[in-house]
Amino acid sequence: MEFETFTSRLGATGIVVNSHKFIKIKDSKSTILWRCSTKTCRSSCSTDKDKTEILRKPTDHNHEPTTGGIETERIREACKRRAVSEINERATKVVCQEAKEGNL
Repeated sequence: MEFETFTSRLGATGIVVNSHKFIKIKDSKSTILWRCSTKTCRSSCSTDKDKTEILRKPTDHNHEPTTGGIETERIREACKRRAVSEINERATKVVCQEAKEGNL
């Protein structure tokens, strides 16, 4: 099963599985346990420590997948990284370029 990693607004690592966002809740020696980022959903899954494969598939969700917020979060984080590394660049230029690259 395929998944992607992302960084949240607060700097936490998360994963996206089937257009559902998961946040890390427990870190053990060999696995990481994740839960759905929607507060009312009890879906969870686990990956290996290196985040290369899913060890336990996600349980059923009680809501529809959220696709728009994931792409917005990726663009926001890309803008933040560029703003830190390219301090002489205007903020509006960075946002416009990242939005174009994100196919918005």
